[in-house]
Amino acid sequence: MIPIDGFTKEILMHGLSRIMVEDFDEIDNTTLAEIFKNYVYGFKEKLKNAGSSKLSRNDKESYKKTYQNWFNTIPPEEYTSLMLDIIEKTINLLEGNKIDAKKSLRAIKVGKNSVDFGIPYNGSYAILPAIIKQVEYYEFLSEFLTPTTGKKSMINLDPIWFSILAIGFLTCFAGYYGGKYYLMLKNDIERYYLAIKYGMEEEKYELLEILEDLEILTDINIQKRFSLEVEEIYELLLSMELAKKKASGKVFPITLYVIELSGNVYLAKNVLELDLRNSLNFMKKYIDRIKNYSMFESSDAKIPLEELLYLALKELKNPINEDNENLAYIMVKDLYRAINSGKVEILENTLYLLLRKGHSILSSKSSSKSKLNLEKTFKSFAKEGNIISILEGIL
Repeated sequence: MIPIDGFTKEILMHGLSRIMVEDFDEIDNTTLAEIFKNYVYGFKEKLKNAGSSKLSRNDKESYKKTYQNWFNTIPPEEYTSLMLDIIEKTINLLEGNKIDAKKSLRAIKVGKNSVDFGIPYNGSYAILPAIIKQVEYYEFLSEFLTPTTGKKSMINLDPIWFSILAIGFLTCFAGYYGGKYYLMLKNDIERYYLAIKYGMEEEKYELLEILEDLEILTDINIQKRFSLEVEEIYELLLSMELAKKKASGKVFPITLYVIELSGNVYLAKNVLELDLRNSLNFMKKYIDRIKNYSMFESSDAKIPLEELLYLALKELKNPINEDNENLAYIMVKDLYRAINSGKVEILENTLYLLLRKGHSILSSKSSSKSKLNLEKTFKSFAKEGNIISILEGIL
């Protein structure tokens, strides 16, 4: 099996899992090329508006040599483009029988200071990209991460294993915005991989559902670019969008890595365990119930809870020093706790207090823009149909 631990292994396992869910009798060049092709189109669509950073200086120099040796060309300038390109070029090598899929996948060599995956192509390996390697090697900044085989050890990849790493990375990639990479990894995905490998075919269907959910989740994060500044709002907005897409929730729990360049080094500045099953189930019921009430001016209008979430975001981005400062955010925090408690009585009590707060806003004499926005949102939120839908969401 994979003789390393940590972040790099998790990325590789996501790549291997994408291969494992495909139907094949045995892996050969033709089969692996077809599997890689199946994912290339989807990744191209995913990356259209996803963003990326440019290769670090060291990676640029290293991959120039690798690309010249392997493909007689130069590498792309950005990390996501590099990942996609390496898969496409490896497909060409497989179809031309210039490499051997069977031999490569079986060839893992653990040395004193390195781990070699696959067989050197044209006498050389590729190194790990900094966006993966540095996150792990500088793990002391995050207690969640551990080094692969030691801080000084090298991981070397042939074209096939580099492609597997790239598939894993692009599977978990949830966008690059605000100077930060968002990567979403399914916890313990290796368990499903090993179960399928040793004949438990029923696990394949569960893994397929997990990977489909992960695709929906990462696509939402790429398109919506939700800020992680406030975790409660982030989780509820993600849950609402997942509910609209009818995601199963099988992907949870996941680990979210927020990675950014600090000086010349990529670091995981934020590592969060996310389990949105409670809030997703709530949002599914809430959205289903709210459809029964004529509350919208148009078909694309935001539903009341959605309006409240976006107003809370707006409050935090543009704080105003007045009596009603951040009141929408306070309401969201209270709702978040109530929803995740799973208890009707807590939600009922929370709604009662929120409605009292809201009525005090309506009766205040302020005519500021923030008060008017809050008043408009609250009027929609306080409608009987919305309150009933929220309460039924937790039943």
